Amino acid sequence: MAAAQCSSMISSRLHCVSWLPSCPPWRLTQRRQPAPRALPPSLMDGSLSAAAASSAPQPADSFLLGLQQGLLQHPQLYILESLLVLVAAYAAAAWPDRPRGWCLSRLVGVGPSKVAGRGVFALLHIEAGTVIGSYPGRPRTPAAMAAKCADAPGAKDYCFKTRSGLLLDPTDAAGQLSSHPGPGLPWLSTDYTLACINEPPRGVGGTNVSVEDDPSDPNGLLCVAARDINPGEELFMDYGLTYDRSAYRQAASGQGEQQEEQQGAGQQRQQQQQRPQ
Repeated sequence: MAAAQCSSMISSRLHCVSWLPSCPPWRLTQRRQPAPRALPPSLMDGSLSAAAASSAPQPADSFLLGLQQGLLQHPQLYILESLLVLVAAYAAAAWPDRPRGWCLSRLVGVGPSKVAGRGVFALLHIEAGTVIGSYPGRPRTPAAMAAKCADAPGAKDYCFKTRSGLLLDPTDAAGQLSSHPGPGLPWLSTDYTLACINEPPRGVGGTNVSVEDDPSDPNGLLCVAARDINPGEELFMDYGLTYDRSAYRQAASGQGEQQEEQQGAGQQRQQQQQRPQ
């Protein structure tokens, strides 16, 4: 009896095994695959990859997000960055109209002049061709300079014309020489020593300093030694053809009148001394 049951079980299993090859392979594999989910029509044309790419974080967005998080964690960096941006913007706006002016202070200095007021004198021997410095001043248009001179007439005595047509003005709002020429945006301090160079009077022997265009700056002027200058010698330069020299004539006429008065007073004293007692 037991042998008959065992034989029946073996025959049934063999029957099942004999059925398996009769099933198509694709049906077996198809049963193991899950049914695909329905997609929206807008994503059925291949735009699924584009949508996934657009939703992925871009490198620039990741950088900005990281920068924002870093600034929130370190607010002092945000303040520093803001200050740097403001300084850069201010420098870009003020740079074209910045005041010019520098000189080699070891070579020249300011002192009382025998010509008029203050003058510039050589402290050491200066060889011909030496660049002593740059003429000081803030660039202004002729119209702006004329408007300033209407309120500060003294400013016209120091302005110098550049090859660009602008005028270098080394004076403040009152027309006095200043290391911070105004009006204008505040800037670093400038050296106005070379604005004190006088024109040579008659009989001195001409100029010893020439004014030349700055090749690196259309609004710059360089003061160059025209010849060898000895220590203690006063520097003289030509103010140009457009400079108003009417004050020279007035000063000369005033000196002439003073000399005539002195000569007349001397003659009167001589006549009084020659009179018999």
